[in-house]
Amino acid sequence: MRNRVKRRLRHLVAPRLATLSVPTDIVIRALPASATEPQRLSRDIATAWEDLTHFLADGTLQATATAGRSGR
Repeated sequence: MRNRVKRRLRHLVAPRLATLSVPTDIVIRALPASATEPQRLSRDIATAWEDLTHFLADGTLQATATAGRSGR
């Protein structure tokens, strides 16, 4: 299962990496539910990426976008 989740993460993140305007190290930790809920993983990555791009653009993390995420 772990390798399947890693492949999904790579597939979801690879096209987004080119959109970053500054070099950035990114750490993604998939929660156990990621193995059984691929749609949720996709949704969580999209939301987190939106938060990241807003943060890099203006230095503030959008509190409303992070609310309701897995593990929080």
